[in-house]
Amino acid sequence: MKFILVRHLKPDMPMQTRYTAREFNDALIQYNQSGISAYTPAHTGSHNYTFYCSRAHSSIETVTALFGNQNICVTSLLDEVPLTVNENTSGFYSFPTWQRKAFRQWKKSTDYSTETYSQTQKRASQVIEMLEKKGENAVLVSHTFFLSILLQLFKRKKYEITKPHLLSILYGDRIRVEPKTQRCGGCKHNCALNKPACEIGRDKALINRIELTSDTVNQKRF
Repeated sequence: MKFILVRHLKPDMPMQTRYTAREFNDALIQYNQSGISAYTPAHTGSHNYTFYCSRAHSSIETVTALFGNQNICVTSLLDEVPLTVNENTSGFYSFPTWQRKAFRQWKKSTDYSTETYSQTQKRASQVIEMLEKKGENAVLVSHTFFLSILLQLFKRKKYEITKPHLLSILYGDRIRVEPKTQRCGGCKHNCALNKPACEIGRDKALINRIELTSDTVNQKRF
């Protein structure tokens, strides 16, 4: 079970150097409705992967551009968070700067959003639960702020995450996510607990199964 999280490719829309708050909100509507800029397809191996993407045109077109013609499951679960800025916010900033400001305002506010931060976290949890239940390899194409929330939840669940860029998620970035392999730490080859090859590994694997069973029982009680 492996996942590849992809930020959609750059949308095809002209950008001003600076925007007011109202101009940014108007531009954001166009941004969310745009397809991707001209892109030379660079299809990569995608055997045995299921493809999921948000409802945005840019996400759907990104799958085709990067992975060729695929059967795609389009789902609102992967839509971007509902960004807007308060139009009374002063300033004259670039589009990415307004995006960050809008994200910070959205996280703190419940007044003008169609979806709150906690609701988005629940939506991200639904995505992970769906993937874990299906137990399949999957490619997920979404948007920068939703992906950042999704990655936080994967990290809390102890998944291994490999990002091409440490501090940001750029257009077309592919982030690899997979369950962390637990190892025994007791033999020279440090065997994985899902296939223990020594007594220490078998003992630790047994303890893990007992702890997991206990946790499941306790969760059902509450």
